[in-house]
Amino acid sequence: MTEPNVRQLSPEVEALSSVWPMLSALMGGTRAMRAAGKIYLPQFPNEDDAAYRLRLAGATLHPVFKRTVRVDAARPFAKPPVVEDVPDRVLPWLGDVDLQGSSLAAFGLSLMTSCLSHGLSGVLVDGPKVEGVVTAADEVRAGLRPYLSAYAAQNILGWKLGRLSQGYGLTQVRLLESVAEDDGAFGSKTVEQVRVLTPGAWQVWRATGLNDEWAVVDEGETRLETSHSFSFTAFAPVSAAASRLCWNWPTRISNIISRARISRISSTSPACRSCLPRSSVMPS
Repeated sequence: MTEPNVRQLSPEVEALSSVWPMLSALMGGTRAMRAAGKIYLPQFPNEDDAAYRLRLAGATLHPVFKRTVRVDAARPFAKPPVVEDVPDRVLPWLGDVDLQGSSLAAFGLSLMTSCLSHGLSGVLVDGPKVEGVVTAADEVRAGLRPYLSAYAAQNILGWKLGRLSQGYGLTQVRLLESVAEDDGAFGSKTVEQVRVLTPGAWQVWRATGLNDEWAVVDEGETRLETSHSFSFTAFAPVSAAASRLCWNWPTRISNIISRARISRISSTSPACRSCLPRSSVMPS
């Protein structure tokens, strides 16, 4: 069974994803913005490549976007979260909710940061797959426990909504994962796979290497079924502010120095003045 389109973005996610490279670059800081090059810092007419590289190397991003996202994301966690009506068995898990050492508050902060910056984030309650474990008692004896897995916006490929046995809700979710596997005695490699979740079941797909086809490599059943009635539309809440910042991202002093230098060069050749942006030509 193969399916060439399991990795494609749904229309909803594709509409959202157009701003994600910009948001990721702003969250990445000066280094990421410089790496984007001419995408967010266009080259001026008649500006040679050497001059552009020099201007790009001196451009600096003020971290106002990243700082705003982080400050707002931290507000719900200014005080330690209060946990109520939780079974005693679960309480020790809250100090390591993802089996990677993250407390509940730290995990929530990371999730909120991703959600505020890109407008979409997800959490999957998962558990290890072990043969012979059927009941909750078997899990306790084997020392197994559920854990949380966070999925950034770029790893949520799409979802479907439809009628369920009890209401209206998610009928399918596709998640992109990167798995590290051994490559020889000392090396490792990253393998891309897609996890497909449906009510009561899950599948893992991997590329076959033939004509962009994908095939199921693992599957199983779940004991939970989506039954909540809801509908939603995701959006990046700070994308408008990010766009304004992105197209004026070099700091004020960087712009002043750049424009003064270009103005000085252009003043030696009046014919070049008409080729420069109006804001780049200073009175001589």
